[in-house]
Amino acid sequence: MSVATTHHDPARQLTWTNATSAATAQAAALAATAMSAYPGLRPETVRALLVHEARWTPAMVEQGLFKKTGAPKLAKGDVMRQVIRRYGWGMPTAERIRSSASNAITMIIQNTLVPYKVKGGQARLAELKLHELPWPLEQLRDLAETTVDLRVTLAYMIEPNPGRRGMFGRYSYASHGLRFAIKGSAESSDSFERRLAEQAEHEGDGLGNPRAFESNSRWLVGRRARNLGSLHADIWRGSAAELADCGTLAVHPVGGWWKANRRNDRMSLPVSYALLISLHTPEVSTDLYTPIATQLGVSIGVTPHAQTEIVDGIPIQMEFGW
Repeated sequence: MSVATTHHDPARQLTWTNATSAATAQAAALAATAMSAYPGLRPETVRALLVHEARWTPAMVEQGLFKKTGAPKLAKGDVMRQVIRRYGWGMPTAERIRSSASNAITMIIQNTLVPYKVKGGQARLAELKLHELPWPLEQLRDLAETTVDLRVTLAYMIEPNPGRRGMFGRYSYASHGLRFAIKGSAESSDSFERRLAEQAEHEGDGLGNPRAFESNSRWLVGRRARNLGSLHADIWRGSAAELADCGTLAVHPVGGWWKANRRNDRMSLPVSYALLISLHTPEVSTDLYTPIATQLGVSIGVTPHAQTEIVDGIPIQMEFGW
């Protein structure tokens, strides 16, 4: 499909354009829409928002992505190969970028963490951030076995290392890497932190994959396939009751050339990230937006669509040193 645009020849006025030329202009317009609606957005947040609010059209996912049980139809790698590499995360719209609905809430968290520190003469992972999800537990438990979607997007900017000397490992190009993980419904906070530390050290040291975790099967893309580049997105699908007991989402560092090189001017240097979290339920009578907005102290609009909340340094966040 082509779109009309102005012609470079004044005598002809209009012409058409398509492919990446048209797509680039439309993406830039959506980014401008986001920055106009939310002037406090950082560049990495705008980048994340366009991906987070994109949706696949029926033609892109003809056979569907989930079974009736909520389990993904495709293997983790096949989702990446057959869908994301062809269509990305779908098509964003200005309406979704601008607002949340009563049954589809998006929370934007902008924050920083320190990925590395020097301890005992060695570069070590320094900090993780735990974000308590402000879900209305009573409403989610009332939905019981109703299937809900949790969509998560994490984006950040790296300092590249394009020198040939460093291009020998997975973590030699990006200055640092960040990952996200959700606490299991039956997992204690201490067990969750230990699991994150194990995963981060395994991935950062190239030791392969640590033990599998039961909640990993709920993710559409999966941890291995989504952890490429500096923007990570995935969709968790399960029962509302199970999600009510998860409650905590973590952001933690993995390896990078800052850690490998142990440069003094990069150790203990904070990096910023954007974490976008959406909760989507079927069109039911339960209103999720109002109790979440009340908990976060957000004014509640009188229209069905209320503004997406942007949180800088969310107060209920906790920090843990490793």
